Amino acid sequence: VYLFNHFGRPDFRREVRGPDGRNTIDDYYVQHLQESASLDGVLGKPRRHVLTYCDTAPPDVPDRPLLPADLQPGKPFTCRLHLGPRPSSGKAVVRVGLDDRPALSGVLLAVRVNDQPAAAIEDLNTPNEYVPRPKSGFYILRRLEEVAPRIVQFEVPVKALRGGYNELSIAAPGSTAQRLAWLEVRLVHDER
Repeated sequence: VYLFNHFGRPDFRREVRGPDGRNTIDDYYVQHLQESASLDGVLGKPRRHVLTYCDTAPPDVPDRPLLPADLQPGKPFTCRLHLGPRPSSGKAVVRVGLDDRPALSGVLLAVRVNDQPAAAIEDLNTPNEYVPRPKSGFYILRRLEEVAPRIVQFEVPVKALRGGYNELSIAAPGSTAQRLAWLEVRLVHDER
């Protein structure tokens, strides 16, 4: 559970619209800490595994962030991402955030997980659908759309996943280069 920079109560509050149309604030700070205190507490919950990087490194250790990364035609971006225990059911969705580049709206990507093809599904957002507030000084990103103007999604069969590290490959087979700004795998369990 990634809590390094997000451990204060304001980071665990969200606005929720009720059935009556009124907005209320849901404070899930204590619930989140209790659930994340054990592996059993998190395995049945939706979880996101995000490609991150270290912003500091010990002496003599290379510190090369993987993102942002250029996607050149014919040269796939590959990485390994630890997903924890493999779920026995549910679905896995790879989210690929693309930076603002020419032909962004029409670009098609090919995604593979552990050499298995992933099926394209509806984008999480489309370019210019969400316009973030102007940023100045210190600010907190609250939505994935603030990182990437287009988030392309792919569904992966759960049986294609491995416990632990998984190999991901993203290719832009067209003729226009793109820039990869975000990468995550979201695991959602069946609700029964």
